[in-house]
Amino acid sequence: MRIGALEAGGTKMVCAIGNENEEIFERVSFLTETPGKTIP
Repeated sequence: MRIGALEAGGTKMVCAIGNENEEIFERVSFLTETPGKTIP
């Protein structure tokens, strides 16, 4: 089973796809700015 995760913090966001065995298939991290710049 694939599991998606999103961690939204004040300085960065981390998005990841993994599985129940704690294997991470893909991970992306980017800095946050204003909502208008970060959300798209």
